[in-house]
Amino acid sequence: MLFAMVGGFFASCGGDDDDVTMTDTVSPIVGSRRCDYGAGGYQMLTFYNDGTGFIEDYELGTKTVEKIHYEFNGSSMLLKIIYDEDGDTMVYNVKSISSTAIVIRISGEDDIFYKV
Repeated sequence: MLFAMVGGFFASCGGDDDDVTMTDTVSPIVGSRRCDYGAGGYQMLTFYNDGTGFIEDYELGTKTVEKIHYEFNGSSMLLKIIYDEDGDTMVYNVKSISSTAIVIRISGEDDIFYKV
């Protein structure tokens, strides 16, 4: 189970205080991605730009959905997930991220989550 991120606003100031531009920055982790485990089982990760999201697991005909908060550090490639229900926190190493997939190290294995 996984994930988290922090969105933010950046101000760019010109010559005076009246010349301020606000830009909405979207992290590359924002969006939904799915990893299929075979036999119809999968895990879907959804990250919103506000640092919230959810993890959906489907296994043996049962679907569970957990709401999360997350933080993603693009420099260290660490993803911190805080589960809303019990407050458990997990930190994962993001091996790579692209427009089509994200590779996350989970329990010693690299899992590939494809964009949906």
